[in-house]
Amino acid sequence: MGYIVVPEQLIPIIEGIKMLTLRHSSEVHSVILTEFIEGGFYEAHIRRLKRMYQKRRETSVQCIQSLLNQFGALEANTGGTHLTFIFKPELKINDVELNLYLRQNYHIESRPLSPCYVKEKPQSGLILGYAHFSEQILTDSYRRLRDGITNFLNRAY
Repeated sequence: MGYIVVPEQLIPIIEGIKMLTLRHSSEVHSVILTEFIEGGFYEAHIRRLKRMYQKRRETSVQCIQSLLNQFGALEANTGGTHLTFIFKPELKINDVELNLYLRQNYHIESRPLSPCYVKEKPQSGLILGYAHFSEQILTDSYRRLRDGITNFLNRAY
C-alpha cells in the first residue's frame, strides 16, 4: 500500500496506470491499516523505531570513531539509517576493490562511496548501514571491518 502526490492534471493518468497495473488492492488490508493508524499504533511504532535506530546510530558512531579513525572520518550527516565514512586521501584506498574484499573475506556488506559521484571528484569511502543490526552485532562488525581494512592495506600483491 502506498500513495503518491501528483499535480492535479496528472490524476487521471495516474488513475489509469493504477487500473492497468494494480487492479486488486486488498480492502481487508486497507481496513486493518486504517485501524492501525487511527488507533495511534502507527505513531507508537514510529517512535519505537526512532529510539531503536538512534541507539544503533550512536553505537555505530562510537565504534567508527574509536576503531576506524586511523583510516578516515565520518561525514557529518544527521538523517537516514546509514553513515558515510570517508577515507584519508593519503591512504589511496580503492573503495570498490575494498568493498569486494570485505564481502568475500569478512562477510561485510557495505557500499563503496566513489561510484556515487557524478559531477564532483569522487571521494573514497564506504556507506555503512546500521538499521537492521543489534548494537552487539554492530560492535562486532566494526571490529571485523577494522581488521578487514588493515589486512586489505597490508596485503601483498
